[in-house]
Amino acid sequence: MAYKIKAKYIGRLAEKLIHHGKARVRHVFKNTVYLDAGGELIVITRKGFKAPMNIGVEEGHSFDKLVKPCEVMRLSHLRIEGERIVIHLDESSTYDYVPAIHEPGAVSVGEALVRGAFMVSILYDDAGGRITHSHPFMRFLEGVVAPLSAGGTIDAEALHRLLGYGWGFTPSGDDILTGFLPTLWHLKGPRITIPVEVLEKATTWASGRLLRYAQEGLIDEGLAGFIRAIQIGDGELALDHMLGIVRRGHTSGLEIAVGALIASSIMCERAGGYGVLRRVLGKLIS
Repeated sequence: MAYKIKAKYIGRLAEKLIHHGKARVRHVFKNTVYLDAGGELIVITRKGFKAPMNIGVEEGHSFDKLVKPCEVMRLSHLRIEGERIVIHLDESSTYDYVPAIHEPGAVSVGEALVRGAFMVSILYDDAGGRITHSHPFMRFLEGVVAPLSAGGTIDAEALHRLLGYGWGFTPSGDDILTGFLPTLWHLKGPRITIPVEVLEKATTWASGRLLRYAQEGLIDEGLAGFIRAIQIGDGELALDHMLGIVRRGHTSGLEIAVGALIASSIMCERAGGYGVLRRVLGKLIS
């Protein structure tokens, strides 16, 4: 008899992907299942943050006891059915938030960004193995961050060097770009996109999809909330959202926060917050 569970919400991208009718299980963890629906990613998860590609479900048995890798699951707008599990979607709400594009609301948020960088640095020391001391990250600062802060042209090779670099289910370099690219764009900076063919060659299937969605503006509520707080000039609210972001995974949340802090500092400095970027980077790489 199949184990039944209810979905609490479904992201707007996941809702669109349901029309494929079936999906293959790519990865299974205790609280998360990654589905391949026609080459696109649906994430079934018990973790708290909402995202466009996610289907959030209630607490229950571990997924790795109920779902097998490579298993094909049937999709409909009423339910998702596997061999040993049925997820009911009919009572779920829809997550459908898209952040606006707007410059920082006040240069005073720069002080909050510096404090945020200090907090991230301390948490990084506890987690160990920080990417901010690596050669690819330093190349990213030289070839991408420095030109952007000066209004110049970035070195695409320096950007791509971060792809697939580091450890974790989503590599650390990918996580930094997941925070950096959408934050820069939505704070009215340049929209930088990495070609799909580059993503597919340089990193893992799931991480490449998540990064592609991020650069298209399909981001989770934590990062969207951080960006919105910067847009309205509320540094304390931005820090509240950042503290929610850093709790994810082992270091993934920290690295998303690193990317978001750097992008915000660039745009804050462009708005007149002189010295913010230098101070933020000083905290992150110390």
